Amino acid sequence: MAADERLLSLAAIADLAGVTKAAVGNWRRRHADFPTPRGIGGADLYRQADVERWLRHHGKEVREQSLEQRLVSLLDLVRGEAKSHDVLRAALEVTAGEEISTAYLRANKSAAVDHFTRSLANLINRDGAINVFEAALTLFQNSSGMAGEFDTPPQLAELVVKLAGDIPEKVYDPACGTGGMLLSAAQAGQARTTLFGHDINHETARIAQMRLRLHGLDNHIIRGNAFIDNPFHNQEFDLIISQPPFGLAWKPDAIDLGRLPLGIPPRSSLDMAWVQLPLTQLSHRGRAIMVLAPGTVFRGGAEAGIRKELVGRGCLEAIIALPPSLYRHTAIASIIWILRRPASVNNDQVLLIDASGLGQRSGRRVTLHPDASGRLQQLYHQWRQHGQVLEGPIPAHPVAVWDLLREGANLAPRRWIPRPGQNPEVSLTLLKETEDRLRQTTADLKELSEPKFTNRLMISQGSPRRARLRDLAESGYLSSFRGYRLEETGEERPGIPIIQAKDIQHGWVMDPTMTVNIDREDRRVQLTRPGDVVVLSHPGTIKAGVDRVGGRVASHSLQVLRPNKRFIHPTILAALLNSSWTQELLDGAGTSPNILDLEVPLLDQSDSAILRNILQDLEEHRQRTQRATEAASAVLSALINGIASGSLQPRIDSTSNE
Repeated sequence: MAADERLLSLAAIADLAGVTKAAVGNWRRRHADFPTPRGIGGADLYRQADVERWLRHHGKEVREQSLEQRLVSLLDLVRGEAKSHDVLRAALEVTAGEEISTAYLRANKSAAVDHFTRSLANLINRDGAINVFEAALTLFQNSSGMAGEFDTPPQLAELVVKLAGDIPEKVYDPACGTGGMLLSAAQAGQARTTLFGHDINHETARIAQMRLRLHGLDNHIIRGNAFIDNPFHNQEFDLIISQPPFGLAWKPDAIDLGRLPLGIPPRSSLDMAWVQLPLTQLSHRGRAIMVLAPGTVFRGGAEAGIRKELVGRGCLEAIIALPPSLYRHTAIASIIWILRRPASVNNDQVLLIDASGLGQRSGRRVTLHPDASGRLQQLYHQWRQHGQVLEGPIPAHPVAVWDLLREGANLAPRRWIPRPGQNPEVSLTLLKETEDRLRQTTADLKELSEPKFTNRLMISQGSPRRARLRDLAESGYLSSFRGYRLEETGEERPGIPIIQAKDIQHGWVMDPTMTVNIDREDRRVQLTRPGDVVVLSHPGTIKAGVDRVGGRVASHSLQVLRPNKRFIHPTILAALLNSSWTQELLDGAGTSPNILDLEVPLLDQSDSAILRNILQDLEEHRQRTQRATEAASAVLSALINGIASGSLQPRIDSTSNE
């Protein structure tokens, strides 16, 4: 697609320039030479070539747009003509060479729809049909709220395929969604791999067909209920992989109970039916790898009975617990079940792996560590081929079938894998270390001088002089400015630290965890200086803290006061604003108070110096007391964890004084 044919909305311009939509709106209002929009489909859209030329002329950043961002720009062309869900479905169909199924879009000959169709064709010619289809599918899943329900995160699909090892000629997924896991298997397998799949949802089954066909893969994807409408029922597979929907309730007419050889699950959850489904369709050497909800390994009742049958009949080979938040729309964790046919070989142990610590946070989501799939593959295959568990950082432990059955077939890895703290020597060492830290912090407390603050105060002789902060500002004794609404770059990312409400504690500003990039802003962003007082105001409450470091950005919910230290010290100003006297003045306020309308007492230099010394002494007491409290909590945790794990017990010959 030629750049001058692309049209952008204000949101798309913000993505292109790496700024907020509000910043683009400011540019449009303040700069007379901002590009002129074209009205298409009732929306103001801008030619990308004109926008890029304007950005470069004004020294703004021009980012390379991702394929998904370019597709979003195309959606802006027909916004108002049809629902985004329908337009994205049409994009998938056009990209796959299928007829558009939405009758309205198929018959619509408006300029917006025509421009959309031509622009999509150009995009396909430039980036390739497969790439455009995959990008459109991601947007389609997000628009319909189906991400994670009908497809598997790519990293998780890669892990399942690596655990499978050599990919056989036939692979089956009884709940294939849009075909992501089957696609990963085919890409890792032989050129002649044939894919079989079911999905009860007509739309997702059709998308899976289009997707796999576009990739040139031989597939037999059908719409239907795998528990009833299963034309593959009499076939055997060397590999069955699936991530069925978690925790679906079911009705008696939805399942052929003859396909549940080990027991009937509770009506509230179909999870343990999915575990049983592959068992009758696996070959003697086959494996089923299922991704299921975490409750499947420990829930009681009928599900526990099914687990006992699975374990007792030798159907279960391994369980792998995964990190939470791998899915886009939920923080739930997941469990991988590795299954085989009943009594296919003598199986007197089950391998339990705790991979819940292999996640790394990326923004608001969690992804697997880059080498997690390879390490888990090596760990599992070493066990499968040689019966050995590799020593390493991933907790893993083979558990005897008899032990599992004795404990109700609870398969939660953390229930069985020895933790570092369960080693008696380690537990005792940890307890001694925390006790030493408590002893040291207690000694630090004893070094403090005895509190005698009343000796440095007296009853006030009359009412103190007071002044509004606004009056002090007008007299030049302090200045103020509001914080900023900026896009965060995330934790531990390059940028300027941004102070948020949670960073104000005990009258001080703690080290912020988030950063922002102020170079993208079309305005001057004022940074804090050492000694600035950062204030949060809500209806009925004030919270203030001194920024001892400076060089930070205050977020939009905060106000910054910069006092003249020769007239009013920042520590005193923050303490006065935090006082219960100030809070009582705000009680009943229905709106956030204007901070500059608050009054504070005016202290002369000698009184101010005395009060400042008292506050500093009190802060030292608070910090040392807090460290001692934290040390006592650490001792308590080490002691109770040692007792709970069975690695420590009370000494019979000990006394209360020892």
